[in-house]
Amino acid sequence: MTHVDMLKALAMLLVVMGHVFYFSTYNETAFDDELIFNVICTFHVPLFWFLSGFVVYEAPSMRKSMRKSWSFLRPMLVVGLANALLIGKVSDFFLSGGHNGYWYLLALAIFYLVMPVFRVTSNLLINKKGYTFLADVLLAMAVWMVFKVLLHLPDPIGSMFNIYSCFTFWPFFIIGFLVRKYELQRLLTQRHSLAKGLLLAAAYVLTLTACYDRLQTLEGLTSVVVEGLIALLAIAALFALFYQLRDNRTAVSRQLLFVGRHTLHIYIFHYFFIRFISTPFLQGPQINVLLKLVIVTAIAVAVVYASILLGWLYDRAKQRLTRILCGSSAA
Repeated sequence: MTHVDMLKALAMLLVVMGHVFYFSTYNETAFDDELIFNVICTFHVPLFWFLSGFVVYEAPSMRKSMRKSWSFLRPMLVVGLANALLIGKVSDFFLSGGHNGYWYLLALAIFYLVMPVFRVTSNLLINKKGYTFLADVLLAMAVWMVFKVLLHLPDPIGSMFNIYSCFTFWPFFIIGFLVRKYELQRLLTQRHSLAKGLLLAAAYVLTLTACYDRLQTLEGLTSVVVEGLIALLAIAALFALFYQLRDNRTAVSRQLLFVGRHTLHIYIFHYFFIRFISTPFLQGPQINVLLKLVIVTAIAVAVVYASILLGWLYDRAKQRLTRILCGSSAA
């Protein structure tokens, strides 16, 4: 699924761009006017969560889900704690909902611990695909309601377990899983995927234009529905359009594939770079939006490749340390 790896690269690049804006150009009075950041935020994290669910081709067993969860928590604890000691605050890393930016790995670990319940529907309703789909949808909604109830946990417990992010992004993760499980992506990719992608992109732009000024004021269920619809339109459009690139072998496509296969390294290491980038000259309306987009994209691309390099060095150091420890044990 080369187009999925390319989409992961785009999602990761947009996440880094969003963080460049957030950490480098953040200004209490002017931030709400950052058009590029606000548009990116309508879909970039939902897209990443959708893809995180899409790559789960089947509900794992409890043993496998625990192994996967630990594989996410380990880099969070090792690299995230190192980041907190060197740059951030250790108290924020453990107690705040953002966990110094490493909240995604905790939420992903929690989602994987939930996923074995979806084996129940497959086992009970085998060979009854329609009923299985309905049961999965109802089960997904039940899990979402559990997260909603857990929102009432007092702090710091709720923040420690990142309940708000779990409630916010569970729908996108589980939609990605169900789309893959029931091959619903064929509705976008089987025929006329380019035309479908363009129509969905137009629908996204029109819906966002109509609702943009009111997004900041929406509350409750209305906010969830409107923002979710906008994000899903963007995700569906990008999925259909990137499907056209599945056999593309241009230099850009090759780099997207390369980046898309190193998203974990990019995610855990890019925080070591962006907090040292200061671009106050990008704040305010005096700079052309297009020029601002070019500058932020260039910074984000540099951070992405620097993070991949740091990840490679980290893996080499870990392998060497493992060999040393294994040699010591053997001796």
